[in-house]
Amino acid sequence: MKMSLFSPVLAMFSSMDVLLIGLIVFLMFGPKKLPELAKGMGQAMKEFKKAQSDVEDNFRTAVQDDERKKQEEERKKAIAAALDEERKRVAAEEERKRTSASISPQFTSAQPSQNHPPEKL
Repeated sequence: MKMSLFSPVLAMFSSMDVLLIGLIVFLMFGPKKLPELAKGMGQAMKEFKKAQSDVEDNFRTAVQDDERKKQEEERKKAIAAALDEERKRVAAEEERKRTSASISPQFTSAQPSQNHPPEKL
């Protein structure tokens, strides 16, 4: 339940106080000016609520933009980390290939030749 803007103010006054204030306003401005005053107060309240709504919307948009920027930064960090991991994996694979290529000729020369049958004991 939404509370009225004037509820806390009206809670401070009793019904007699509100009636007395209404009578004083009536006597000060007269019956012809009261509708104009009420219309002006209504327009002021409408503008106030519109301004309040605009401020809330702007705040909500700013928070959403901040969240979107944080998510984008996290996404970029994750992509950079994945790329870095992939580069390390590729570099390790290339190093392993280079190492195995340089070691292979040493082992192949130490192996018995296919041309000579193994000696019998």
